[in-house]
Amino acid sequence: MSIQDGITFRLANSRDALQLADLRWRLKTDDSSDFSMTARNDFVTAFAAFTESASERQDEPYFHWVADIEGHLIAVMSVCKMLKLPEPARLDGCWGYLTNCYTLPDYRNRGVGTKLLRAIREWAKEQELELLVVWPSDRSYAFYERSGFHRYPDPLILKIQDS
Repeated sequence: MSIQDGITFRLANSRDALQLADLRWRLKTDDSSDFSMTARNDFVTAFAAFTESASERQDEPYFHWVADIEGHLIAVMSVCKMLKLPEPARLDGCWGYLTNCYTLPDYRNRGVGTKLLRAIREWAKEQELELLVVWPSDRSYAFYERSGFHRYPDPLILKIQDS
C-alpha cells in the first residue's frame, strides 16, 4: 500500500465489493448513461456477490488494486494470478493477467493509472510473478508502453464462443 497526493493505492477488500462492481459496470458500458437501471443494479449485485464469495473462500485468483480517496474508489486494476505448471528449475512459477483497468473520467490523465500500475509492479515483484500480460484497447497502448510493457508477437487464440 502506498499513499500519494491524498490517494491511497492498495489491494481491495470485501468492503469494496459494491464500488468494484460499479467501476466494472462503468468500464464495460464505456461510461454510458443510456442503460437500464435494473440491469445495472442486477449486475452490481451479482458482481459484488461473486467478489465477496471468492474472498471468503480465499481462493480468489483476482487481486483488485484500487486508487482510493477517503474510502471512495476512483480507479481499479485487477491482476489474475495464473499458476504455471511446475518446471525443474521452478516448481511454483506464476504470471499475472492485468485486466479490468478503469479510472473514473474526472481522474483520467492525472497520473492515477501510472501510480496504480507502479504499485502493482512492486506487488508483482514481491509475489515473484514472472511477467504481467495485458490486452490493451487501441487507445491505451501508449499508456502501457510508457509503463514498461513491450509488444511481443500475439499469442495464438482459438475463440470458442462470442461474448
